[in-house]
Amino acid sequence: MSDEWMTDLLPFDTDAYDDQVPACLGPFLYEGRAFSPADFERYVQAYDFGPVKPDFLVLHHTAIPSASWARYPSGAVWDANEEGKSPEARIAKRLRQLEGIANHYNSNLGWDRGPHLFIDDLAIYTFSPMAEIGIHAAKGNAYQEPGRLHYSIGIEVVGYYEHVPWPEPVLANVAAAVCSLKAALGTFDFVSGPRAGQIAEHRMFNKPGCPGAAIRPDFYLPRFRQVWAQRVGVDLEPISADSPLLAPPRATVAQALAFIQRRPHGEYTSDDLSDTILPAYWRLCAEVGLDPLLAIAQLIHETDNLCSWWAARPRRNPAGLGVTGRSSPSKPLQSAWVERDGTWREGLCFASWQDEAIPAHIGRLLAYALSDEQANEAQRALIGHALALRPLPAQNRGVAPTLGGLNGRWAVPGTTYAHAIARIANGIIAC
Repeated sequence: MSDEWMTDLLPFDTDAYDDQVPACLGPFLYEGRAFSPADFERYVQAYDFGPVKPDFLVLHHTAIPSASWARYPSGAVWDANEEGKSPEARIAKRLRQLEGIANHYNSNLGWDRGPHLFIDDLAIYTFSPMAEIGIHAAKGNAYQEPGRLHYSIGIEVVGYYEHVPWPEPVLANVAAAVCSLKAALGTFDFVSGPRAGQIAEHRMFNKPGCPGAAIRPDFYLPRFRQVWAQRVGVDLEPISADSPLLAPPRATVAQALAFIQRRPHGEYTSDDLSDTILPAYWRLCAEVGLDPLLAIAQLIHETDNLCSWWAARPRRNPAGLGVTGRSSPSKPLQSAWVERDGTWREGLCFASWQDEAIPAHIGRLLAYALSDEQANEAQRALIGHALALRPLPAQNRGVAPTLGGLNGRWAVPGTTYAHAIARIANGIIAC
């Protein structure tokens, strides 16, 4: 093995160790096998991850060695000197180089392990065992919560991706590896973030330059979801005005949480969202067949991502329910009114999200989507609850089987109402 593979390797990852992970307790933990996507799927399905499974991923780029398709200004090039070689011979050469990287980690850095996978245009390579905590991202290697250990799978994508994204063969192999891990583990989702259940980038921990400026969630997450959708037979077409309100969930609680948390969200904490509001939407929508993604996208649109006065406690109004814009210097006797700064304003208030606000919101959406004749018993009960709070004109019942049917009806003039909700929904899907 050339000395080029033993020096100046992985400049962005040479401090990927922290005191959470012991180093050099024994021989270097190294596997060094190459798999096609299909073979890797079979390998992972049979793999024994032990009693504590990894529950998040961390994406890296190697930088050095770089690749002909993604060059670093200096240092070793992964696929150099391969002209005329068969794919099998090229993979064998790259496995020898991978062993050189393992020797570098052990001999030069003093580690007894490294990341778990390397991926290039030809194969998915195992490095350190996935059943062991790796060394690759400082505090992204693992973290402890009361009574529970979380650790990540470290994935090194060969190349330097500051200026160019993963080319198609590399992207295909990364997506295949990630989806195989998701199928085998069931411990993470296609959500960007640095915690359990998410897919992280090394920059979220201690390396701003890794996995490269060209590698962002809006680049790789849609592809991961596309591959996963093909695998499980789920339709992940973009949300549009033609999308039906009654549909299986097209996003997860974790994706909605990630979208909301990236923006100001008023007085509501992450615990409010993850423990109460979002699970209640997903649970109740599942009972009546409404896609919670569209309800949450509407909530975000109507409440300015929960920052509006109407959404704040003690009003908890999720979607402008009963809010007409009318005001009065004294409290009217009819309908629902709330005092603000000495003026009474028309609109509904709710004592809780889970038991009152969310059922009223979902029930009203159902009333727009279905007539009583079309609704089942559970749907009719929720519609009745919502319309007892604020009636809906008969001509608006069942007019919105798709998102576009809300145009000019839920909001006035509202000619682009469905487009605004679809844009938010697609943003959630991309998280």
